[in-house]
Amino acid sequence: MSNDTITHKYGTVTFGQVNWDAFADNNGAVNYVKATATFRTQLEAEAFAFRFAKSLRVRKTTLSADYEGAWKQYGYVTFEACLGASNVNGGVNETGMKRIRGFFKALANMSITPVRVKHCANSVDFSW
Repeated sequence: MSNDTITHKYGTVTFGQVNWDAFADNNGAVNYVKATATFRTQLEAEAFAFRFAKSLRVRKTTLSADYEGAWKQYGYVTFEACLGASNVNGGVNETGMKRIRGFFKALANMSITPVRVKHCANSVDFSW
């Protein structure tokens, strides 16, 4: 997998790097965790996503971006887990926690260290 970078007007993209963040609800409780990785090619993204168990729901998609005046398509992989409590899950989302633990464990088994990137004001500290 590639692990090079490009810089554009909004920042720098490091290909092959897994970025993650956790987000809070209005009460300050963690309710959502998201991780992403951008790859130079669709094939690299597909190969990366394929390394995870289906139950973790790691998805490959396409990211289109304007880079140096031309639209380019890159491979993009996402992982998302909701931790929101509801009447359906009895106030505790054990499935979401299990998926988060499984995702970060799989990364560790691949010797990949995810990078914490705080995306917005409701980003919160979180450990699994």
